[in-house]
Amino acid sequence: MATDIKQRNRFQGAGRFLSEVWGELKKVQWPNREELYGFTVMVIIAIIAVGIYVGVLDAVLSKISDFVFRMGV
Repeated sequence: MATDIKQRNRFQGAGRFLSEVWGELKKVQWPNREELYGFTVMVIIAIIAVGIYVGVLDAVLSKISDFVFRMGV
């Protein structure tokens, strides 16, 4: 009997949680098509820039480590 009450409370709590989440989602101001396109382009450019930076840094550090290991240090 006590487990029935606990399960009912869990389902009521889950239902209330989902109801509150839905209410919060209704308050969100979603971007329009132009904003979404602009943000997407910015993210792609940022990913490419970071990729280039990490690639160059990796190449430089690789050359330095090769030099150090060839020196026998």
